[in-house]
Amino acid sequence: MRENPRDFAATKVKGLPIPWYRRLLSGSLFLFVISYLNTNKPQTSIMDLDFSALAAEKTDAELTDIYLFPKKYQDGFFEAAKAELQRRGVDLAPLDESKRLKAAKETPPLVHEERGERMHLFIFFLLAFLGGLIGIVAGHHYGYSKRNGLNGERYYEFDKDTRTFGRIIFFTGIAALIVAVRFKTRLINLLTATS
Repeated sequence: MRENPRDFAATKVKGLPIPWYRRLLSGSLFLFVISYLNTNKPQTSIMDLDFSALAAEKTDAELTDIYLFPKKYQDGFFEAAKAELQRRGVDLAPLDESKRLKAAKETPPLVHEERGERMHLFIFFLLAFLGGLIGIVAGHHYGYSKRNGLNGERYYEFDKDTRTFGRIIFFTGIAALIVAVRFKTRLINLLTATS
């Protein structure tokens, strides 16, 4: 016996066909009821936890770990662990020193400012003096360029001497460009007046 092609998604339960959309609706209703029941359970929030009581149950080694690595634990746990260690008479000075040494080891050294190549600076100064835009761009780069630091702060890319000479190159190039433009306009005006 051939099945009806319209019933290809139907399943027979006790001889009655159940269409696919009814199965989908009943499954969705089941998931909704389960999720509703789970959300109505009483939940413990972080604000309800008594960190000092939890810290009192910990060993000295566990409290030391909480004190040395507070980022691994919830916020209130560090203060509770510190208070419990002090209550137990544990000296925190060696732990603070260990913490400081660990932070110093993990902190990368600050990026230093570079010194510009003297020959490059001299060539860019000559280009700027001759009115070249390349000299102006290079002077701006050496005089004003900054980098992003590790914490998002910005600092100069070059040292103070290079920045000073870069600014001299920059302003020399602008002045030379202004003089060149004025000279060319006067020359054009002179040539048009004579012809």
